[in-house]
This record gives sequence, C-alpha cells and structure tokens, in this order.
Amino acid sequence: MKQSPYLKSGRLENVIRAIQVMGAYTQGASRRVHLWVADLGDDEKDTIFWLDLFKEHPEFFRIRVKGNETWISLAYRFAFLRSYDKKLQRELTNEEILNKKGEETFKEDVKRKPLNEGQINLLVNTAINLHKSALATKQEGRWFWPVIISIIAVIISVIGNIIVASMKP
Repeated sequence: MKQSPYLKSGRLENVIRAIQVMGAYTQGASRRVHLWVADLGDDEKDTIFWLDLFKEHPEFFRIRVKGNETWISLAYRFAFLRSYDKKLQRELTNEEILNKKGEETFKEDVKRKPLNEGQINLLVNTAINLHKSALATKQEGRWFWPVIISIIAVIISVIGNIIVASMKP
C-alpha cells in the first residue's frame, strides 16, 4: 500500500501555505507554476518540490499543461464562475458581468473570485483532517506486526523442536 503524501516531513505545513496563498490571490485562479513558487516565498524549495506537492494533492490542486508551460490552480476556486474584476478588486454584479462578457478583455479582466477566510479555513481544516487520518491509518497498520512476529517465532520454535526430536535416535 502506497504511503500517504501527508506523512512526508513538513508536508502539511506546505499544503496549508499553498492553500492560503493560492486562495487569497486576487489576480486569477491559475498561474504558471514558477510564479506560484515565487509567491510561496521559500528559496530553499524549488519548482520541482512544489510541482510534486501539487501533483500529490489533487484533492486541492489542479494542474494543466498548455504547450510547454505548467499551470497550477486551487481546484476549489473553479467552483465559481468568473465574477471578480481584478482591476477593480471586487466582485461584479450579474448586470456588470453581462455587460463585460461582450468585451475582448473579459477573460483577462474578469477572474474567479478569491476565497474568503471561511473558505480558506475549510480547506485548511480539510488538509489537517486528511493528515490526521493518514497518521491514524499508519498507526492502525502497525498493531499486527508484533502478533505476526510472535506467530512466526512460535512456528520456528515448533519446527525447531520437531527437527531436534527427529534427530534423536
């Protein structure tokens, strides 16, 4: 059975950091991976590190390859339609959205809204619960090893006694 990526050292804190940064970003939901890495602000971790993290957590992150560029987004933001004007830094009314839809720059100007504090907290708590679940599963999987080792020891002992007994004249 493959080990949960939540059990990797420091993984939970990095997932939480990515959720917070990507959830609050106001200029759009998707960006090229190296731009997210720059915003995540950890010089010690490179693009490969973060790309692996995004790949190992599809429950939170969406990866799309366009040509030779990799785009990353927080999947939860795609639950919302384009309604946030990144220039005005606010959500548009339905009437404003309809008016802007005819403009050539609609897709560039109107993005999926950033997540509010409650939505980010929901995702963070989900990550924490998945981490706890992975730890519990790992601990549950350990209970049987002492039993198995004891059974093997008894079997070896019995086999040893049979061999010794069969060697006596």
